[in-house]
Amino acid sequence: MRKKKVWNLKSKLIPKIRLLWFYSPLRAAAIKRAGGRCEICDKASELQVDHIETIVPLKGLDPWCWNTYISRTFDIGLDGVQCLCKECHAKKTSKEKIERAKHRPKKRIPEWK
Repeated sequence: MRKKKVWNLKSKLIPKIRLLWFYSPLRAAAIKRAGGRCEICDKASELQVDHIETIVPLKGLDPWCWNTYISRTFDIGLDGVQCLCKECHAKKTSKEKIERAKHRPKKRIPEWK
C-alpha cells in the first residue's frame, strides 16, 4: 500500500521565495556593486549573493514566522548583502550551520521504567 504524502506549506513556499530572491533588484545591485568579483577573495567566477546576517537566525525562528522570514530575505538593503564566490559562500554557510547546531535543542530519548 502506498503512503499518502503529507503536503507541507513551508516546503512549497521556500523554493518560490528563493526564486523571487534570484530575480530581485537588490541581488542585481549587489552584483553590480561588487564589480562581478567575490568580496572576500576577489575571484570572478560563480558569484552568489549572500545575506551577511543569516535569514534564519543562528538560534532559529521560534516560533516559525513567515513575516520575519520574508522581511529578513528582502527588506535588508544593499548593506545587508555581499557577493561571494561559491567556495567562500560554502565556507561561510558551513560555519553558520555549525553555530546553528550548537543552539538546536537536543532530542531527548524517553527513559523506560
